[in-house]
Amino acid sequence: PFISGNEVTLVTTDATGQQSITKKPYYFSSKILAKGINEFSVDVGVPRYNYGLYSNDYDDATFASGAIRYGYSNSLTLSGGAEASTDGLSNLGTGFAKNVLGIGVINADIAASQYKDENGYSALLGLEGRISKNISFNTSYRKVFDNYFDLARVSQVRYLKDNQINAESQNYLNYSALADEIFRAGINYNFYAGYGVYLGYNQIKYSDNSYKLLSTNLSGSLDKNWGFYASAYKDYENHKDYGIYFALRYTPSSKVNAITSVSSDSGSLRYRQEIFGLSEPQIGSFGWGGYVERDEDANENNASIYASYRARAAYLTGRYNRFGDNDQVALSATGSLVAAAGRIFAANEIGDGYAVVTNAGPQSQIINGGVNLGETDKSGRFLIPSLMPYQVNHIYLDPSYLPLNWNVKSTDQKTVVGYRQGTLVDFGAHRVISGLVKLVDQSNSPLMPGYAVRINGQQDGIVGYDGEVFIPNLLKQNKLEVDLLDHGSCQVDFTYNSNQYSTKKLGPYVCH
Repeated sequence: PFISGNEVTLVTTDATGQQSITKKPYYFSSKILAKGINEFSVDVGVPRYNYGLYSNDYDDATFASGAIRYGYSNSLTLSGGAEASTDGLSNLGTGFAKNVLGIGVINADIAASQYKDENGYSALLGLEGRISKNISFNTSYRKVFDNYFDLARVSQVRYLKDNQINAESQNYLNYSALADEIFRAGINYNFYAGYGVYLGYNQIKYSDNSYKLLSTNLSGSLDKNWGFYASAYKDYENHKDYGIYFALRYTPSSKVNAITSVSSDSGSLRYRQEIFGLSEPQIGSFGWGGYVERDEDANENNASIYASYRARAAYLTGRYNRFGDNDQVALSATGSLVAAAGRIFAANEIGDGYAVVTNAGPQSQIINGGVNLGETDKSGRFLIPSLMPYQVNHIYLDPSYLPLNWNVKSTDQKTVVGYRQGTLVDFGAHRVISGLVKLVDQSNSPLMPGYAVRINGQQDGIVGYDGEVFIPNLLKQNKLEVDLLDHGSCQVDFTYNSNQYSTKKLGPYVCH
């Protein structure tokens, strides 16, 4: 099969060698799962308010939510969800997403809730698709009936109540969770290579107010270094609510961006200059950036600079902000913790899939996709924080740095992980005590080289020069059986009590 734009082409050949070509519309959406795929999540926590303004502004209620999706077929995905809070919210919902003729996806969701003796319902219907390879669209309609509550609505109500804020005196657009009805529609047209235009309409209705916003944006790449972006919006319920934005982007290299922009929001004019260096995803990479801004309406200057560093255990950032006469310094460290294989691993982030390597031996190098990911710990464990889900991933072990008394069964493992899931990769490395043993005959002469040796009934070896035999895994009680060909056979039994590797030769032992 060959996929181009919104069309899939399949070429088949019959028994006589005749080929036939079949073309069908094709549309991809993350709402559709492959048949048999099951995806779920569970989240528990407390709401945080005023993020970026206050460090410890948390609610005293605990929220919990769970969601599940199942690919009933390659074109139909079923979903369900539940939400609850310690202050009395119970919310259950279900829905589906269906591929329509290969050109779009229709989805619908319904939910019912109970909160503080108040019951309500919610319904949503959405449609997205592609008219041609250059034109795509999306639309959705959500309606709330009676006194419906979900976690977003509960958190907004609790925040407004705890802070004694009257929502009617605020901008309703800041509280879309309180809306009774939301309608959205948009269409995107890529009219030329590197150029696109979008037109969108959003209607938000409350019990006593409403907003009708029309927005549009235009973007394009002038050449490999220069590009632009322009947008505008207008509220047709409030004619004083409008805005425009224009930005010019300059990219002198793949690691540096500079953006010059001007915006007007309901008559408030701002100029802004940004420059930043892109942080690469590998360990040890740096990022940096900053901006200066002039707010003509407030007659003040704003500025900010930041730097970031991607360590293995965390993503570190530092930022200084200047807003008018106010200064702000912020330091942050973000990352993930994984408890597996008897320890806790730290990573700057966990991707769509991950793996924990075990029994790889101390100081082994782990390789994936041709990239050396790092070194195992003293117990041979290592966290691979990001793997592609539902694909075969090749994990390699470089044993070059393994101690001499270690042996590994395989240096190549294949694994497949599910979305947002992990797996264990066991290389089977184990510690061995090996050594050279000298064998002699009953006249105390070294055995002739070339004879086959059976070692402890498990491994085969060869007698070398001067009657020496290499034993890769010495036991406390060892048994060597030597095939002397026409001279019959002989046997050696000896003990080895040390658990340390030694370069000293063992023996000589007489082969009887």
